Amino acid sequence: MTPTYPFPWGVIPGLLSSSITGVHRIFKVDAQFIIKSLPNPLNVSGRENLPSCGPVVITANHYSRPGFSMLWMAAAVSSLSSQDIRWVMTRAWTYPGMFRNYFLGGLSRFFLGQIARDYQFIPMPAIPPQPGEAIGRAMAIRKLFRLIALEPQAIIGLAPEGQDIPGHTLGWPPPGAGRLILELARKGFLIAPVGISENQDCLCLNFGKIYPIELCGNIPAKEADHLVSQITMQHIARLLPLEMRGEFTDQNLAAESCPNVSQ
Repeated sequence: MTPTYPFPWGVIPGLLSSSITGVHRIFKVDAQFIIKSLPNPLNVSGRENLPSCGPVVITANHYSRPGFSMLWMAAAVSSLSSQDIRWVMTRAWTYPGMFRNYFLGGLSRFFLGQIARDYQFIPMPAIPPQPGEAIGRAMAIRKLFRLIALEPQAIIGLAPEGQDIPGHTLGWPPPGAGRLILELARKGFLIAPVGISENQDCLCLNFGKIYPIELCGNIPAKEADHLVSQITMQHIARLLPLEMRGEFTDQNLAAESCPNVSQ
């Protein structure tokens, strides 16, 4: 059987208090509380690779299934970090059907927006954005860059795929994800990959070594976006069980990098 994940009711009073007072919460503290509710401890490999401070971008696979949401991935990683992580999160959930998506999506936008404010996360529309969301995505990216200007040693967390992938295997990030990571790399951020999976009784995290994003020569923007996504996902793939890697194997994709990032 796969692990069960009880709803973290214990953090709700604190979130309600923050919503009323406007006082930000430290997600790392709540994450440690949340993870303690698991029936079994985390199975952690490569913990020595988890950065103690930034500037670093933690990149994880967008692992999810019925009964497991990305909340648990973010909480698990943050519970181990010595520094609070600023997660890039979805601005709203999507639902099948126009009626359900309009009302449930609207409710999720409200509640997720409140969570983002309480924890100082960065809510971002899908990449690429839906019609009418391009401005919202641009504003979210500006907010992210303002945050790192104020916190130059920040640790940013994100799942480049940005969506649930059928079969729990790795999928290609949407256009724009690689470009965002490249822009962060140009601002001095290194990349810290982590693979998220489950075994029969616990949640597993496998941290890889930190690496820079370095591309060769004058690469057109679209190609650079694709290549950075490829490099990012290959590093995550090496930290996952073989059956979860999808097409991101060293045999199928031989991404190379070299100094002098330019475009």
